[in-house]
Amino acid sequence: MNQPSYQDQHLDLMIELAFKQLEAEEIEQLINEPDPELTPEEEARADRVFLSALDCSSNLEKKEKHGARKIKVSTELRYAAAAIAAIFILALIALPITFVASAEFRNAGMKRFVE
Repeated sequence: MNQPSYQDQHLDLMIELAFKQLEAEEIEQLINEPDPELTPEEEARADRVFLSALDCSSNLEKKEKHGARKIKVSTELRYAAAAIAAIFILALIALPITFVASAEFRNAGMKRFVE
C-alpha cells in the first residue's frame, strides 16, 4: 500500500495554506477596492439584467413549487386509484361467492334478472 509520506503530507498542507492565503488576499483586495463608476447607460443595462435575473429566479421558484405540488397530487391520485381498484376487485370476487353461497341472494338476483 502506498501511504503518503510525511513530506508529501507537509507539501499538501503548504499548498492548501498558500491557496487559502491567495484567496484571503483576493477577498481583502475586493473589499478595499472602490466600486467603479458606471455611466447612465451601463447603470440602466445593469438594472435591466438584474431585473431579468430576478424575474427568471421567481419563475424558476414557481415552477419548482408547481412541480412539487404536481408530484404530491399525482401520488395522492395514485393511492386513490389503487384503493378504488382494490374495492372493485374485492366486489368482483365477493359477488359470485355470495351468489353461490346464499339462496336468498340467488333468488333475489334471479327475480331481478327475469324482470
